[in-house]
Amino acid sequence: MEKRLTLQKEVYTYALIIGFIPLFITIWLLQLSVNQTLEKRIESEAIDIATQVSKNASVINTFSQILPDRNLLQTIANDLRERKGAHVVFLDMYGKALIDPYPPNYGLQIIGKEKGRALKGETYTTILEGDTGRAIRAFAPIMNTSDRQKGVVVVAFLEPDIKTILSQFYNSIAKAVPIAIILIITLSTMLSRSIKRRIFGMEPIEIATLLLEKESLLHSVTEAIIATDKDYNIKIANEAALSLFPNNTNIIGENLMQLIPEYKFDNIIKNKQPEYNRQLLINGEIFLANTSPMIMNNKHLGIVITLRNRTEVKDLAEELTGVKRIVDALRAKTHDFSNKLHVIYGLLEHGHYREAERYVDRLAQEKSLINSVVNNIQITSVRELLLGKASESEEKKVNLIIDSESFLFELPEVFDENSMIIVLGNLIDNAFEAVEKHPENSSVFVSIKQDEKKIELIVRDNGYPIPKENIEKIFEAGFTTKPNGSGFGLYNVKTQVNLAKGTISLTSDDYETTFIVTIPFPIFKKKAGEKCE
Repeated sequence: MEKRLTLQKEVYTYALIIGFIPLFITIWLLQLSVNQTLEKRIESEAIDIATQVSKNASVINTFSQILPDRNLLQTIANDLRERKGAHVVFLDMYGKALIDPYPPNYGLQIIGKEKGRALKGETYTTILEGDTGRAIRAFAPIMNTSDRQKGVVVVAFLEPDIKTILSQFYNSIAKAVPIAIILIITLSTMLSRSIKRRIFGMEPIEIATLLLEKESLLHSVTEAIIATDKDYNIKIANEAALSLFPNNTNIIGENLMQLIPEYKFDNIIKNKQPEYNRQLLINGEIFLANTSPMIMNNKHLGIVITLRNRTEVKDLAEELTGVKRIVDALRAKTHDFSNKLHVIYGLLEHGHYREAERYVDRLAQEKSLINSVVNNIQITSVRELLLGKASESEEKKVNLIIDSESFLFELPEVFDENSMIIVLGNLIDNAFEAVEKHPENSSVFVSIKQDEKKIELIVRDNGYPIPKENIEKIFEAGFTTKPNGSGFGLYNVKTQVNLAKGTISLTSDDYETTFIVTIPFPIFKKKAGEKCE
């Protein structure tokens, strides 16, 4: 896998590049500009000096003489050399130097071969490339009072002198560049750290992964989730939230307070505390709302609200706690009792008193038999569950056999009545569904036994066997072979058994399917321990 720079290093690197490239381009352009400007400035200064010298009264007077005063001319040249850095040479009308150049070996470079124009009275500048480098020269004629030319003054700036001026500029640049580099590095570091801090130290790939995970998580949950900005305008809503409103309603961008006007969200923001299980009426259905404020640096950014149908929550709670099992069992028992009353009423209404008497005697015998079995179950909810399942089995025409030796008098704290109802109710319901496909001679056997070490539950049916490939997966969450199954029935059974540190086994063949649940509960050791205390 290709190794990439971290975002902070990448930003830092690009910031340095963005900083250094303009810096170096600026230095390069500045150097070109300075060279050109300096050259023009020197040319201008040279021509000015040459013009001033040619009009100097002392120079004009000495050139008006037959033999000009060379000492005077040398003094003027030396003075200009010290004050202006210019090399000055005076020529007579034959082009011969009247004073020695300073320094002497620069004479040819200063005078050059272009003096002819100067001897004709022209003022001009030239640039000469010589052995010792470039020389910028200015020529000016020396005119007497009668406006007759008597000589020429040559003013030159040599490359060593130009380099001295440029070196001063480069020294200034050399001092400024390190400061600029330090500033670029410092600002690049600050920028990279600031960007890293603003995205909470995460890398782009981590942000992208987090976004995908958030989207997947948001749309995978069954609860409706809505997030708003600080003005309660909806910014995020999952599919479950969109389904709460009419199909043509696009709630993104809508104001949540207008969609749910009865809910006052200001109190949540004011208290800066979440609110749980608030009941709201939305499109004629009651939902439970959990609302949390989004606050960062003590600033209100918005809210997140989750909505769940109260009926679904109620059904799920009943399923998980085992209440539904008992309710269904009691409903079946009530329905069975009602049917039997209708039979007795019908017999009496038509005068079949003897048949009615025999029917009541038979019911009494059946009731006595069932009661004799379940009376050994001293846990009331478990006993009522078995009685209800007995009535349900009659409705479904299933032969429910409760082991006559069943016995249960106490449950451990880690496997209380709710756990028992969940485990026993699910196993019996699954057994009923299995034998429904095998109506002839269908039977379900239930045994509950308790001894000094454990509680053992056995549920056996002679329905269709469980395929071998499903036996390993049957206790997994979400696995189901039923068209409308949730896949959490046997998963809840396994969870309750595991919490009690018990075991559950399953065998299935062509003849029968058997579930055996064992819950460790050393009851007599417990009693002895209590007495010792």
